Amino acid sequence: GAIKEFIGKNVVALYGQSGGQKYLERIQKAAEKEASDDYEDLVPLPSGTRWFHSIYSRVTDENQQVIGVQVVSEDITQRKEAEAQLKASEEKFRLVFDFSNVGKSLTLPSGEVRANQALCDLLGYGKDELATKTWQMLTPAEDVNTITKILKPLLDGTQDSARFNKRYIHKDGSIIWGDVSTVMRRDDQEKPLHFITTVVDITDRKAAEESLQNTTQLLSLFIQNSPIYAFIKEVKPKESRVIFASENYVEMIGVPGSKMVEK
Repeated sequence: GAIKEFIGKNVVALYGQSGGQKYLERIQKAAEKEASDDYEDLVPLPSGTRWFHSIYSRVTDENQQVIGVQVVSEDITQRKEAEAQLKASEEKFRLVFDFSNVGKSLTLPSGEVRANQALCDLLGYGKDELATKTWQMLTPAEDVNTITKILKPLLDGTQDSARFNKRYIHKDGSIIWGDVSTVMRRDDQEKPLHFITTVVDITDRKAAEESLQNTTQLLSLFIQNSPIYAFIKEVKPKESRVIFASENYVEMIGVPGSKMVEK
């Protein structure tokens, strides 16, 4: 409103009995001491409620006698709304992080890990236990350099995210395979804050792949050394090729083994 609507009026008349009494108590308190007081208030106005940051400071004359209290107020509604949005966003992130059914972690550039319950369960640790670990401690020693090289571009700022397969050491000493997706979060000065990481358990898939590879190798050896002519051919709608062939079959056809596999 216009300044004339405020000048000369009692604070109780302006803000009501309860609000006015609060401001009178602040004025009295400020008049009794040298230090200023800071307050933040949500104030109802004709145009709607607004947030204000106010500083109460006593005013003295040349004889150091108190002659009044100066109140300087700044409209901080926009800042408060931004803070509320940030808080809501952080709460949403916390809920997604804490209650996700896949492993998630916030990892500092130095390696310290804050994990959700799903990642704790995956690795066999309690939250307090895992909080004392670094990702390097949870990684086989021979893999640390490889993972460090993958993460370096994120730390340097030349890359925002990365996805890779990684081995973790379970609390019981067994190996857990993870499909890892990570992104680097930075501060206002673009300095690295932490990695936001998601870990999907692919241990069973890796075991199946290894088992298939072993079976394939055994089958290859069996066919190559078979006393009878033998080969396995992969047939597709538009092409086919020999995958394995016994040595005696290759000799009979008269085509080198490497060429045979291509046909």
